[in-house]
Amino acid sequence: METAYRQEIRTRYVKNDKIRIKTTDRCNMNCWFCHAEGAPSCSDVVLDNAFDAALRYFRAVFSRAHLTGGEPFLYPYLEDLLGVLEEKGYAISITTNGCFELSQRIIDFAHHFQYINFSFHSLESEYYAKLSPASSGSLVVDRIASNIRALSGIIPVRINTVVSGNGSEQHLEKMIEFAEDVGCELKFVPELRTKEAATLAIESLLREENYHLYERQIITSSSNLRERYMNSKGSVIEIKKLIACFPTFCCNNCDSVDSCNEGFSFVRIGGNPLYTQICIKKKPVRFDEFLLSQWSELKKTFEDDSLLL
Repeated sequence: METAYRQEIRTRYVKNDKIRIKTTDRCNMNCWFCHAEGAPSCSDVVLDNAFDAALRYFRAVFSRAHLTGGEPFLYPYLEDLLGVLEEKGYAISITTNGCFELSQRIIDFAHHFQYINFSFHSLESEYYAKLSPASSGSLVVDRIASNIRALSGIIPVRINTVVSGNGSEQHLEKMIEFAEDVGCELKFVPELRTKEAATLAIESLLREENYHLYERQIITSSSNLRERYMNSKGSVIEIKKLIACFPTFCCNNCDSVDSCNEGFSFVRIGGNPLYTQICIKKKPVRFDEFLLSQWSELKKTFEDDSLLL
């Protein structure tokens, strides 16, 4: 029998309104699929005059800042960074691997965030033993799951699960059950190297679990598409997909456009000296060079309302 939550699939356009700040390259995990925001081994971001200037420039077109790493909770100046971002009027979110000892310090930080993304890839100890070089898989899984449960009572929590291959080692059905139990959204992210197999496996599993596609979110001026699924209880799961977008400020005169499967997604900043990165497949550009070569075209693109249609 047709149920009420099975409705026509709608399309929503969501403004690309977020810069990503790579706070640090320090991390207590060793995930083989991590792209390190396209800048592995970079220095911790320094809260200097260049960083302050970058925030002022980007605030003209972006109102949100998303903190990444590495593991941003290992960044020693996180409290200062939060203060700087709030003073500039940014709404703040963060992605963490969740493998930390929950402390009052982290609970206090949580109140600054619109939401927290936990990169949580499996409830299987054996799978996590491959990702964590320093601890047993069971300890890591228990710690992350416990932190998700604790912080979901304080702030909106989302789970990001990178799916490798067909996801059989990860037992994705358990991730769905866990997210439903905690009451938070789950996003499946197909690993790029096995994107087709992972996407097919995710879609098949969602059908088996009686989730139905109800919305496609297109993030404007970027390559990001989110397909959102819901079950009869109202639990939501997203699949991250890419529809390659090649804006001139990022991709003009690039020799790899014909073979590129990502294009432009987000503006990223980090490092010391401060860099800006608009393509994770290319080397970061010093912020002062970015201002001279790419800023004007980027600003024009993001201020053009026709791109939001």
